[in-house]
Amino acid sequence: PNTILSMSPDGRLLVYSGQIGDARALWLQSLTSEGSWRLPGTEGAISPFWSPDSTSIGFFADRMLKRLDLNGLGIRTRDASGISAPVTLTRVGSQRGGTWGPDNIIVFAPFPGGLKRISADGGAVTSLTSPDGGEPHHVRPHFLTGTRRLLYRVSSGNGRNNAYYVTSLDTQEKTRIATLDSGNVTYSRGHLLFVQSNTLMAQPFDVNIVATTGPARPIASGVLLSSGAMPKFGVFSASQTGGLVYLSQDRDVTGPLTVLSTWAP
Repeated sequence: PNTILSMSPDGRLLVYSGQIGDARALWLQSLTSEGSWRLPGTEGAISPFWSPDSTSIGFFADRMLKRLDLNGLGIRTRDASGISAPVTLTRVGSQRGGTWGPDNIIVFAPFPGGLKRISADGGAVTSLTSPDGGEPHHVRPHFLTGTRRLLYRVSSGNGRNNAYYVTSLDTQEKTRIATLDSGNVTYSRGHLLFVQSNTLMAQPFDVNIVATTGPARPIASGVLLSSGAMPKFGVFSASQTGGLVYLSQDRDVTGPLTVLSTWAP
């Protein structure tokens, strides 16, 4: 499965992969006012992710990693014609997600293999992680906001009991932080967020000691899960300001994004 939607770190915008007829593209939706825009040059795009300052989007299309600068769309302007064409950063082929962190660094997961890193301005691709002997692939990287650390998943053979690790841009050390059935875990406001049997859970997590500090608690129920094989993905995204968006279990991935709430730690 690929990421369907992603909320901007500042909680003001949502980008999602939408399809009209046979055409798939990225759409931008304002969460503070009326307005949605099809993003030019994003035909076939999947797995969008945001820059830390909420002004640009990374995504995958045409077996390439690309970036698109929004030029104020949705915040300062409602005119999508002012957006320049997406910039191609590197060829990827198959992929399992990307994340944009400090110092303009993008980490992405080509498949198969370990995580790679590249400047958001392009340039050389270098390795960040390498699977140990007999270890499955490293996928779904996600920066822990405000740090140079990021989490990623090492899937199990049957898609259950997936191991989640945290590593850093500055060291090859890794710390195992969780074992979950969930296919995706994100970090927001000092918590790990993941779906457990259609229930969105929040578990306190200390980025300084790289460890959970309390039990997980439910914050939303009836969250849509991806179809197909394990591991299942929860169709949700959270900002760093308390915003949360998800698709309800009684909808499908083509349904309207109508469920929006705010959660508090």
